[in-house]
Amino acid sequence: MAKMKQAISIILTLATCSIYAQNSRSSKDTLTTDEVLIVREFEPTISNAFKIAVTPQISEVKPKEITFKYEEKKIDFSSGFKPDSIQAARIKAEALSRLYRNYVKLGMGNYLTTYGEAHINSVRSRNGFWGANLKHRASQGQISNYPFSGFSRNSAEVHGTRFLKSHEINGKVNYSRDANHFYGFADSLQSRLDESKIEKAQIEQIYHLVSAQAGVSSFFKDSNALNYRVNTRYNYLTTQSQANENHFVIDARLDRYFGSELALLNIKADYNQFQNNDTNSNFPVFENAGNLLILINPQIEFKGEKWRLSAGLNAFIENDSNTQFKFYPNAMFSYNVYDNYVIPYAGVRGGIERLNFNALRQENPFISNFVQLQNTNTRFDFFGGVRGALTSNISFNLRASYRQLANMPLYVHTNRSLNIMAPTQFNREDASFIVRYDTVQITQITGELVFFEQSKINVMLRGDYFAYNTTRETKAWHMPAFVATASGRYNLRDKLVFTSDLTFNTVRQALTFNPNEGEKVSATEFAVNLDAFVDLNFGFEFRYNKKLSGFLQLNNILAQQYQRWHNYPVQRFNLMIGVTYSFWRE
Repeated sequence: MAKMKQAISIILTLATCSIYAQNSRSSKDTLTTDEVLIVREFEPTISNAFKIAVTPQISEVKPKEITFKYEEKKIDFSSGFKPDSIQAARIKAEALSRLYRNYVKLGMGNYLTTYGEAHINSVRSRNGFWGANLKHRASQGQISNYPFSGFSRNSAEVHGTRFLKSHEINGKVNYSRDANHFYGFADSLQSRLDESKIEKAQIEQIYHLVSAQAGVSSFFKDSNALNYRVNTRYNYLTTQSQANENHFVIDARLDRYFGSELALLNIKADYNQFQNNDTNSNFPVFENAGNLLILINPQIEFKGEKWRLSAGLNAFIENDSNTQFKFYPNAMFSYNVYDNYVIPYAGVRGGIERLNFNALRQENPFISNFVQLQNTNTRFDFFGGVRGALTSNISFNLRASYRQLANMPLYVHTNRSLNIMAPTQFNREDASFIVRYDTVQITQITGELVFFEQSKINVMLRGDYFAYNTTRETKAWHMPAFVATASGRYNLRDKLVFTSDLTFNTVRQALTFNPNEGEKVSATEFAVNLDAFVDLNFGFEFRYNKKLSGFLQLNNILAQQYQRWHNYPVQRFNLMIGVTYSFWRE
């Protein structure tokens, strides 16, 4: 069919051409007739396509490496230009406050209380400083139904320090006179007392203390150098009741770094001799021979990036009637968990503490002259806790310890002698305290929180829990189970200053020989409870200018007449008002 269509198409084409040719010859008869012979039908064909199977490739052309060679030609060029000099920059330091050489504080209050301080000091110097101090506090007050209860505290001191190139030399001389009146007679005698008939001299005790101190220390900057410190101290204590005590101490410290480790050596020699020549009493006179105590304490401190370890040994030699050698560990480890915010620590230590008559009367001013002296021996003290900071202004310390103390002093009132005393005869020894020594295990838990803002606010809160386990005594006399203290200071624009402090003690037990006073603990001894107390104090200072200010001090605001010691009630509410004045400015 397709071939037929092709033939018809050819015939039509040829016919058209023939007709055109005929028409042309009709007009011009110059053409001849040609015959076309068709041999076969037309068969069109298409040639095969050939694909070029060649993958194009990119020829890699490596560029020619070009190397450069530089040659430095030294050419001197002189210029006549001279820049102007520039003055060195200076940082303006904060101006130092001007100091006054003299300071006086005077005050007075109820109970005929008087108070005074006077200080004279040198001002700033690179060579050293010196000063002299006078202090006075006295009360002539009277506690109802008790003999005269006044007291006085007076002291005078001169001190000085000299700075050398790499050394410091210091010295101090002090005299103090403290007077107490032993007004705390036992309850069994109070009802029979006519306090108006008791002369002050009968119950008065006066302590005279003369002390001198001198020392020298080095501060070499080279950490490989051996630094040292040597101090000497002498105290002489005497009373108008013919008791006297000589106490001499010399101690030295050597320290040197070996790489990052610090090695220390502490050496101390402590000699004490107490003698009581008072024979006007019913109490026996104890013979207290001179006692020598020597301490040798080698110590080494290691530290890393976050941890610190101190390890050493306390070696004691004690000599009185015989010689004893005792050794105690002295070690502590702490680890800085996070940037001084959490630092747990733990350690163990032990040692012997000097216990002389001066130390006893400072703790209990109503101590008897008739006392036997024994040094307190801390056989072990295990402790641990965590300290750190809650914020940049708040720090804390939580601590727990367990320790055993041999020869721990416990104070007992001497009212057992009242049964043999004539009703009209009075002696301060019959209202004094004797010391009973015991071995006591103490468990203590302490929590402390401090808030501090530079020169404006300072607040401290502390609580201590105690658990006592005595060996010979039935109770730890006069020792509280819990003590809480709080103190605060607020400075308002350096114009108004407010201070306050609070002390809380739980119930304590005291030993008595009066069966009508307390609970029976042995055949002849009884325990009486001393009431818990809260002592709240408040202070206020108004600074008129940098030289003159006035102050108001309120003590025992709750007016509690608690007994700090058995049969010794304290004064109730006390008010003191006064002024301070500074002069002789540099």
